[in-house]
Amino acid sequence: MNFQKIILIAFGLLLIFSCSKEKDEEPPVIVIDSPTHLQNINSGDTLQILGTVSDDKNVQSVRIVLKDNNNINALSTVFLELNSPTNNLNVFYFFDDIHMETGTYHFDISATDGENTTTKYIEVFVSGVPKTRESVFIYDNVASTTSIFRLDNSFNATFFKSFPGDFLGGAANSYYQQLISTGSATGKASAIDAEFGSDLWDISLVNSPPSPYFTSVFFNDKTTYLGYYNGDIKGFSSSATPSFYAQAVAGFYCESATVIGDYLVTEQVDVTRTNFRFGMYYMATGASFQQFSIFEDICGMYSFNSNEIVLLSNDASNNSKLSFFNISASGFSSPFSIGTGKIDACEEVGSGLYLIAKNGDIRLVNANNFTTQLYLTGANATLLKYDEFTNELFVVSGNNLIVYDYSSKVVKGSYTHSSPILDVKLMYNK
Repeated sequence: MNFQKIILIAFGLLLIFSCSKEKDEEPPVIVIDSPTHLQNINSGDTLQILGTVSDDKNVQSVRIVLKDNNNINALSTVFLELNSPTNNLNVFYFFDDIHMETGTYHFDISATDGENTTTKYIEVFVSGVPKTRESVFIYDNVASTTSIFRLDNSFNATFFKSFPGDFLGGAANSYYQQLISTGSATGKASAIDAEFGSDLWDISLVNSPPSPYFTSVFFNDKTTYLGYYNGDIKGFSSSATPSFYAQAVAGFYCESATVIGDYLVTEQVDVTRTNFRFGMYYMATGASFQQFSIFEDICGMYSFNSNEIVLLSNDASNNSKLSFFNISASGFSSPFSIGTGKIDACEEVGSGLYLIAKNGDIRLVNANNFTTQLYLTGANATLLKYDEFTNELFVVSGNNLIVYDYSSKVVKGSYTHSSPILDVKLMYNK
């Protein structure tokens, strides 16, 4: 028995030794000829990846992916199944995401023989597509029909799309090239393709007119937000999938809102339209952060710094007012006067710089040094829209639209519509 045990032990050791000898300890070898280190690539290009992958036994597969500085996949992954010791790489990699930011990325190219993996890192510099304005859209509402027109570079307008019902506001989703029109009591919230005008999605009204259904609409970071008469505040993705939910104070609804930092900042009005509130919600959860009663109608809400919000409003006497809201201190202050007269329209044109239309003129308010100055006289503006990429200011007065170079105030073009222009939306290429 002792002899048999010795034979079995010896045989087992022989098997273990034999297996250990057959274990593959040589990893694949990757040689990349193209791209080269920090090679410049333009977004939209097709890059040819050239090189060789070899192994002393057999290469099973190769994986190629481009990652950003946070090591997050920036584009799609290419996976190659191989079955040879020596393999030539000749892969066409498509930089087909127009939203890629300019900067340094790296290719993560890995090869495995089934037991060992080798990874090669190659840095490249990607030049992203510059952001440019694609279209200017204007909205009107005639005979209970909302219509959208596209304004060309010669300031001529062509009909683009119409929707039955009234009009509350529009939104432009440049990331997904969607144009949105929202009604209040009789008009749906509808999204269309910004190039062809084809229908994409809509959210119908479920109550009977004349009670309002939608009370506000705005767009931020790929999401369309809608306020409802019952107090709901909902965010929707580009496919109309719900992605955010908050609730106004009982008896109030959201009349306007914006996203500032980690918060949804809202102006809320009660159903009698006599009481106003300023409310903030956590973007991550929709839970209420801060709520305050206010005694003015807010025209615009803007981020001033990481801890302060600027409010432009009309007080109970219909006089214009600028206030700072300090987030950490939960308090309001009005350190300087912006004069008498009701604000008819307002627009942010820079950090702490705001144009306000009142008393028929347009004034520039500088919250950085507490000053105001006359910008344009006799404009009678009902709507202001600033394009920071072209430095153009769109001024609407009833049926008329005038486009200025913001810095010089030189008129670049004008257009007269057949009915009052209710909104202007700028669509960019991304």
